Amino acid sequence: MNISALITGYETVGDHTEFVVQISCSGVVWLISRRFSDFDQLHCRLENAFPLTARLPEKQWFGRFDPNFLVKRQAGLQVYLDALLQVPGILEDRSLQHFFEIEKNVELHADHVRNSTLSIGSNGHLKHMSEAERWHAIVDKTAHALIDISEVPEPLEVEQAQQKRAEVLAALTKDEEHSSSPLKPAAPVVAVPIDGSAAVNYATTSAWLENLHVSLTAQTSVIRPPNEALVAFMPTALPDTVAVN
Repeated sequence: MNISALITGYETVGDHTEFVVQISCSGVVWLISRRFSDFDQLHCRLENAFPLTARLPEKQWFGRFDPNFLVKRQAGLQVYLDALLQVPGILEDRSLQHFFEIEKNVELHADHVRNSTLSIGSNGHLKHMSEAERWHAIVDKTAHALIDISEVPEPLEVEQAQQKRAEVLAALTKDEEHSSSPLKPAAPVVAVPIDGSAAVNYATTSAWLENLHVSLTAQTSVIRPPNEALVAFMPTALPDTVAVN
């Protein structure tokens, strides 16, 4: 197993500084962040199992956030990692692998590659897929997962349509009840007798009113002569001509 570690920079997080380390192992590259105290704990574990000659840079209690000091510490940590990775058998140590997060990243990448480049053949065995075949499989899988929602109305649209329909029907009913158009014939008024007998038929009532109108017209067309009592109160007739002084 070939591993390389390169400190690419540092960043201050709250009351401490973290150094960014780029790890490369078996073609996989990832980043980790470690404090100086993390390096110190790793060194304590490793020196109990290996004859280490590599030494960490000295600690400093004042000016820990000074840029010049941080650059110098970064360079010292890089020298330490380079010397550490040269120790025979140290790459198999679990403490070092955990510090570099090798197991998590390498296995994750291996699973991704395995799922991406292998498929089940017609004979039930695994076979390698080309890049074009892999992308074609992804497209087919995505196409089958798509759902055509163009024909499915949204609940909000259906509710709005029903509300609009109810408003239109209510407006039409109101117009019919309160219409006052002169072209619309008035409904006939049917009289209901007080004694509780059946209501007068509309056709019978119309005929009766027509006969009454004819009778009144005939009576008013006849001029009766005044009687004696009425003549007594009538004034004398005025002369046809009046003398002018």
